[in-house]
Amino acid sequence: MHESAEPKTELKIKQKKPGRHTLLMPLNENSQNAIRRYLTDTNMDDLIFSGQLSHLTRKPISVKQYGRIVKGWMKKLGVEDLDQYASHSIRKIKPTIIYNQTRNIDAVRRLLGQSSVTATSAYISVTDNSALELARTINV
Repeated sequence: MHESAEPKTELKIKQKKPGRHTLLMPLNENSQNAIRRYLTDTNMDDLIFSGQLSHLTRKPISVKQYGRIVKGWMKKLGVEDLDQYASHSIRKIKPTIIYNQTRNIDAVRRLLGQSSVTATSAYISVTDNSALELARTINV
């Protein structure tokens, strides 16, 4: 990495689904530092997660292997029910935290690039019980 180069403060994520647009996702300081270390310590042609035969094939790991890595992370964190975690569940973490802290479902919908609040509610597991619990905390 060139010494004056700095990682971006946000990612541009192009949605694969038809009609979807490019989303901006902010990178926190820890992510920026990890990228900075990666760019400093590695060859730019290296893969972040490479398959077992990457030195021969130069292919990234499979989605299945990435899922195993995620489950390994959760196990190290002491999570007992690993079935709730998969590679796609990593995408749900930040939007769920944002919703739980702000209760702004429309902002979360926009961050995820979804067209309906209904889809967003299902995506971040807004249940009838969680809605009822929220209602109990507000006195009118």
